[in-house]
Amino acid sequence: MGEVVQLQPYGSEEARAQRVIRADALVPVEFAIGIQDRDAAMARLSYYGVNTFTQRCLKGNPSGSLCMVTVAEAISVNKKILEHEELCLEDIGDRIDLIQMLENINIPMMQSLWGSITDGSSGESET
Repeated sequence: MGEVVQLQPYGSEEARAQRVIRADALVPVEFAIGIQDRDAAMARLSYYGVNTFTQRCLKGNPSGSLCMVTVAEAISVNKKILEHEELCLEDIGDRIDLIQMLENINIPMMQSLWGSITDGSSGESET
C-alpha cells in the first residue's frame, strides 16, 4: 500500500539546525535588552557577561551602524535580569514579553532584514 515514514529523526535534525541558527542570529543591542540608549544597553549586557558585540555599517550611511548581539545571548541576559533584579510587576511582564519575542523570532526573516539594510561588513568588538 504505502510506505511508513518515521518523522522523529527528521524532527530532531530540524530542531538541532534551529538551535545553531538561533546561536548565530543577531539583534541590535537596544532591542536585545529593551533599552533605547545604546551605551546603557551595552553596559547592561556587559554587566551580565556579554562582552562581544558585532558592528554592522548601514547602507548609504557610513557613519551609521548597528551594534548587535546574538539572540541566544539576549535571551540569557533577560532571564538573568528577571532572576537577579528587583522589578515591579509591569517591568516583569515587559521582560517576559521580550524573552518570548526573542524566542519566537523568525531567524531567516531577521537575517534577511539585516542584510538588506547593512552593507554586510561586520566587525566584532569586545568591551
